[in-house]
Amino acid sequence: MNEKTAEKLAPLFAEMDKRYVSVSEHKDLSDKYEDVLRQIAEMRAAPAFISQESRERGNTKPEFSLGRLTSAYIRRKLQGDFNSDARFEHENEYIRKAFASGTTTAGGFLIPEDWQDSVINQLAAQAVVLKAGPNIIPVTKKKMHLPAISADATAQWLGENAAITESTPPTAEVTLTLSTAKLLSAFSLEWMEYSSPQVDAAFQNNLVAALQRFVDAGFLTGSGANRPTGLRSISSPTLVGAQNGNANGGNLAYGDLINLLDGLDGANVGDVKRTWFMNPRSFTRVRSLVDTTNRPLFYSFETPLVDRAPSTLLGYPYYKTTQLPKNETKGTGTNLSAILCVDMADVYVGVGAGGEGIRIDVSEHAGFANAQIQLRLLFQADIQPGHTASVGIIDGVA
Repeated sequence: MNEKTAEKLAPLFAEMDKRYVSVSEHKDLSDKYEDVLRQIAEMRAAPAFISQESRERGNTKPEFSLGRLTSAYIRRKLQGDFNSDARFEHENEYIRKAFASGTTTAGGFLIPEDWQDSVINQLAAQAVVLKAGPNIIPVTKKKMHLPAISADATAQWLGENAAITESTPPTAEVTLTLSTAKLLSAFSLEWMEYSSPQVDAAFQNNLVAALQRFVDAGFLTGSGANRPTGLRSISSPTLVGAQNGNANGGNLAYGDLINLLDGLDGANVGDVKRTWFMNPRSFTRVRSLVDTTNRPLFYSFETPLVDRAPSTLLGYPYYKTTQLPKNETKGTGTNLSAILCVDMADVYVGVGAGGEGIRIDVSEHAGFANAQIQLRLLFQADIQPGHTASVGIIDGVA
């Protein structure tokens, strides 16, 4: 029974005790009431109602009132203490024993288990791509075309009266084609009825967060088949290999980071919103880089072992995520990963569902036969860089 119901019933139990406990005033009703208690005492759980001393005397009559027991439990549940009335002595003792022992045969069958309203969330990867601040484009149709200029016009130094050669900048487009991530979940009407608002909110938040993480994985590593082509999967990125370009991958070198930034600079990629993405293992490799005197390069020497790791890597923010795998292959190398450095100012994320993001629909009829409520979550999205060179990748990181 929930707390609101308990509050309504508490006065009724007190009134029931008041009306039926007095044998002298209501003998007939009292006898019927006591007879019901005797019948309950004869059930399998009856020993929980009867003290060992009473059973040894051969007395099978319950020593306390079910009405007072329920009233005492409600008071204990709502107010956190026991009824001080002397009439509740046996009931209070019984409830204390049941709460303390947790033993089913010592009252545990009769005392409901208590559930905390807070919920311990699962450990899971964080959604990082949207946090990095790409350009969000509401897409109202299945596909959206973003016009682009792929190269500059060509200017000329010419002498007097020389003819100018026409040069028109070539145009191109970036196409955002929505794919739909879908999640369907069901829970019973009974669960919805008796769960607290906090638990219900935590359940729904978990569904939303799970879908966000799923889409985030698509933004990073999606294959393009009924899903976005992730930043790790695009064609013709700015690419360098770990361990100074080793064909089979290998340990991360400081020069690998510098080479990637050099490649981005050489492609005229903007640097205002460059952002690193990497698996936590790769971040450990970054923290393990040392100079020729074995001093760590990624370290705050002003307050050693006090401050957290610096918030930027070579001047750009970084995100750690297990959504980037660490089981890639390169040549004969296995169990490798990739480190990305992306100009997020040149990344476009199309969001569908009328530009509203995640769409949540609830149905009481789809699971009617099972007395279930079903929730359906949809998220339509795509991701594309304006220029593939804006996505920098170090591959083969062991």
